[in-house]
Amino acid sequence: MIAVVIVLAVIVLVLGAWLYGTRSALRDARARGDELDGRLEETTHEVERAMGKVAEAESRVESEAKRADAADEAATASAREAEKAEAVARAASERALALERATVDAPALWALEAIRFDRMWRDHAAVGPNAPSPLAETDDPARAAVEILAEALREDSGTAIELRWKAGGVLGPAPAARLVRACEELFAVARRVDSGVVEVDTDDAGAFVVRFRTDPLLEPPDHVVAALEAAGCQPHVQADRLEVRIAPPSESIGA
Repeated sequence: MIAVVIVLAVIVLVLGAWLYGTRSALRDARARGDELDGRLEETTHEVERAMGKVAEAESRVESEAKRADAADEAATASAREAEKAEAVARAASERALALERATVDAPALWALEAIRFDRMWRDHAAVGPNAPSPLAETDDPARAAVEILAEALREDSGTAIELRWKAGGVLGPAPAARLVRACEELFAVARRVDSGVVEVDTDDAGAFVVRFRTDPLLEPPDHVVAALEAAGCQPHVQADRLEVRIAPPSESIGA
């Protein structure tokens, strides 16, 4: 009987120890579960914050894209306006040319200019008193006049102008006078430097274009620009040069 009691007592003790251990394990598991729940909640909050930042970044990207699109549209509109302004300027130049043809005797005017350039040649550039004027020996009076201007500038101020004549054809009296006077004003500006390059060419529309390069780049005074524009020339400042576009001649080439 005593043995049975002892055995039962041992069993009770074992069961008690097991129950105690089980309860302790349950408490630990619950604590671990609570800790994991806390970490999960914190992680969830972090994910939500990260998603909020992503949404904010996407919103900023979308706003930047809209601003970029708006800038592109504005640039396109500005380009269209510039094209319209250029077309208006060309139309005004053509009207000025038409008015000039109706009111000015261009050949007579150019004859006076030729006399002036002959005198300039004798006074500033001729090797001797009997040296023939370039105007007397050329089929291209405008080119010869510009060459005289360049040589006179070299003699008077020491400024060396390299003339690059790429234009084809011969200008009639009115556009020739306009081209030569434009070059004369550019050469006057060039007196402030030691050298420069003047290139005369034609564009696709048949207009003569004078490209004026100096180092540093020089620009004519505002009143000269206004005078050039009034005379049917179109000055434009580029990155490395000044361009003056002479309206396409209304007279036939070689007239």
